[in-house]
Amino acid sequence: MNEVVVEPSTTGKNGSEKRLNPRKDWVGKVVFEDERGEPLIYVYSENISISGIYLASDIPMQLGSRAFLSFTLPSGAEIRTIGEVVRVKREERSSSRQDPPRMGMGIRFLDLTLDQRQRVTSFCES
Repeated sequence: MNEVVVEPSTTGKNGSEKRLNPRKDWVGKVVFEDERGEPLIYVYSENISISGIYLASDIPMQLGSRAFLSFTLPSGAEIRTIGEVVRVKREERSSSRQDPPRMGMGIRFLDLTLDQRQRVTSFCES
């Protein structure tokens, strides 16, 4: 399976991680909302860090697109923020495979409050 990545790699030349903040694997429901807070689309996360979240989604969004997001951490903390698409990833399927290609996107948090930052940090470090 070929992988198409629209964004610079997150690993260095020697294979080391280039991200500043460690990610924690987490599958949780994330809601894309309109400006009034009404849910538009539900997707699932794959991982999260203090700087952003990676979403499994076959809904294409352009790099630089912004969206209202909301999700609830396992602690019960509700997070509502604005995010920006900074990475789009799609695995091309071979002609012999019947299942759809796997897609996803990295979203950078733009406006977490101090309380939200502390709650996400606490979760990621647990």
